[in-house]
Amino acid sequence: MILICLKEISMTVRTAMSVVAMAVAAVFSLSLGGCGGAVKYDITVTRDESIKDMSVQVDLIGVNNPSTRETVAGYDVNKYWAADGALRKVNVYHSMQFVSGGPSVQTFSASNEMWNTWQEPKWVVVIALIPGVGGEKGADPRRKVLTLDSKEWKERKLDIRVDSTGVRVLTPGKSGY
Repeated sequence: MILICLKEISMTVRTAMSVVAMAVAAVFSLSLGGCGGAVKYDITVTRDESIKDMSVQVDLIGVNNPSTRETVAGYDVNKYWAADGALRKVNVYHSMQFVSGGPSVQTFSASNEMWNTWQEPKWVVVIALIPGVGGEKGADPRRKVLTLDSKEWKERKLDIRVDSTGVRVLTPGKSGY
């Protein structure tokens, strides 16, 4: 009888030690870098004073696979904004309109239903139509591709400024956006 009780105690102690070891390993792995992964952000877009009298349009496109990201990132921005722009027609986007004399700040909320429509995006592409601003196909200043990885950004909101030179990211990031 004592031998059976000792075996049960020994098994209970081993089980408890295993649970503690797993918990310590989980805490340790989180402290090494966290879980990371894509999250939803509040995205605030501000039209700069330098273009306050211009009408500007900004599209946000949620992207959840690398192939689509590369397509959107390399697509000619002039073709994107063209009346027959095929890429704009096939992507689901949230559009912000800034009109002369209207508000210069708009926010796309982390609770906006569009996040669900995008089906867990890993990146958001910001594309602006700014009168008089153009650029090269791949490095067009009117476009930014931003990761939504929670380990990339120091804040849970992304601040974007659209000015006479293009799109600028104001939120501090680890990759020097």
